[in-house]
Amino acid sequence: MSNITSQAVNEITASWHKSVESILKTANLIRKYSFTNEWRAIQEELINKNIMKSSVISMMMGISGNTALNDPKNLNYLPPSYNSLYNISLMSPDDIESKIIEGEICSSTKLEEIRGWAPNKKRIQRKKILSLIKVDLSDYESHKKELIIELNKLVQQFNFLKLGV
Repeated sequence: MSNITSQAVNEITASWHKSVESILKTANLIRKYSFTNEWRAIQEELINKNIMKSSVISMMMGISGNTALNDPKNLNYLPPSYNSLYNISLMSPDDIESKIIEGEICSSTKLEEIRGWAPNKKRIQRKKILSLIKVDLSDYESHKKELIIELNKLVQQFNFLKLGV
C-alpha cells in the first residue's frame, strides 16, 4: 500500500469514527439535559429550530441509555448512523458485546441487518418501559421533582413507541 493510500485510509477512518463519537456525544448531552427543569423548553427549541424532530430526540435517549454503546472499547465497531445505533440500543448490552465479538456489529453493519435481530423490539421496549413505571412512592415528597421528570420521560418514550415511529 502506498503512503498516499495509507494516509487516506487513516484520515477517512478517523473522520468516520468521529461521526460515531459525535452521535454518542449528542445522545449523552440530550440525556444530561433531560434531567433538568428546562428540559421541555430545550426540547421545544430543538424541534422549533428544526435541529431535531422529537423522534430523533427519543432515539438519542435510547442510544445514551445503553452502556455497551457508550463503552469506549466498542467505538470502532459501531456504525456511524443514529438510526442504526438506536436499533442496536434496543438490544441488551451483553447481546451487543457478543455481536461485536462475533463480528456481526461493525462499522459497516447495515440497518436492515440490525432490525432483523430484534423484530419485536417495540413490544419488548414497551414492556420494559411499563415495568419501569412501577415506582416506590413511600418517600414521594422528598423525590417528587425527580420522579415527575422521570415519569414524564417514560411516558414520552412509551408514546413514541406506541405510535410505532
